[in-house]
Amino acid sequence: MADWASALLIAGLLTAVLCGYGAWRSWGGMDIEETCGLVHGQRFDEDYWVEHQSSSFPYSNACSRSFDLVPGWVNPAIGLGSAALLVCVLGTAVSAGAELRTWGRRRAVRAAGGRRRGAD
Repeated sequence: MADWASALLIAGLLTAVLCGYGAWRSWGGMDIEETCGLVHGQRFDEDYWVEHQSSSFPYSNACSRSFDLVPGWVNPAIGLGSAALLVCVLGTAVSAGAELRTWGRRRAVRAAGGRRRGAD
């Protein structure tokens, strides 16, 4: 179970970092026009930005049709991280269930005085 729990922790942290990075890049930090023009040297198309503005996933903050402040790899990476997180949650649950069943069998053997049930 420890291996699955470690993988769960790593996948969770990685996904959280990717979500934070995507949100930060989506926000932009300054006025969107200043960010596009001064920081990235891109022309800002307000009409396009208004039409394509979103407040949730997938992360996007487009300066124009050809440039987005959020790199193209961020959203797929968040999707893969979320899938890995789900696999790790399921693996941890299955592993914990197997350990509980083993623990229950050992406890039953000890309670029977070291004999297996039905071995009379």
